[in-house]
Amino acid sequence: MNTPIENINAILDGIFSWPGFFSLMLLLVLLFFVLRTANKLLTRSANWGKTLSLLKQWIQYTLLIYEPLALIVIVGAFVMINPIFHGLLLFLAMLLAFSHLRNYFSGRLLLLNPLIAPGRKMSCRKERGIIVAMGRQGISLQTQEGIHIISYTQLMTHGYAVEPGDEVGGYFNLQIGWDDLDDISEPSVHFMDMIASAPYLDRNYKPEILSPMDAEKQLQIKVLLLEESHLFELISLIREWGYSCQLLAD
Repeated sequence: MNTPIENINAILDGIFSWPGFFSLMLLLVLLFFVLRTANKLLTRSANWGKTLSLLKQWIQYTLLIYEPLALIVIVGAFVMINPIFHGLLLFLAMLLAFSHLRNYFSGRLLLLNPLIAPGRKMSCRKERGIIVAMGRQGISLQTQEGIHIISYTQLMTHGYAVEPGDEVGGYFNLQIGWDDLDDISEPSVHFMDMIASAPYLDRNYKPEILSPMDAEKQLQIKVLLLEESHLFELISLIREWGYSCQLLAD
């Protein structure tokens, strides 16, 4: 009969082999996609109760922590298959991608701050605008000059300020454009019909048109979101409809 230590060694020997490595990687990747899919499904629903709202928040924070931890586990298992050779490969890869890795892990730490969210106003050095997207390497900031990408390393090095405000509700001005919608007779009217039934919007406020309906292939509207954090999801949805969408500064 094997001792507990021998059983543990047998399990580790199975993991630290190519079949074990690929099985572990497949399991971690599948779990990641399950969490991300659940997050997308909850995000696409504009009206949810307190329980689902807390669940969505929990999944978002879990993804922030899970992704780097899963990456570390996969890399660790890869190195243990052949510690000397794979360790050398890892060392060289880290040297080449040091700035990207530093930026990535800095971003994981920063995004744990609930104040950093789409729709929030942020300033970093001379840049000041509204957060419209948060990627793995930086934040997209909508300013009067356009969209600026600020890396997480810059935010950590130079510091940043997020304007305080209520997370729930927010008015936003959007500029809508279209070029390749020749199959739709009246793109502006079609868009207003689509936006009227879109999720994320407060139904007590009808989207307001800020520019003439007959403007040349563009339209400016004002919308009220249930939550400011829905801004990026709404912009992505509008782009899926075939329209361009840009956030206008106040």
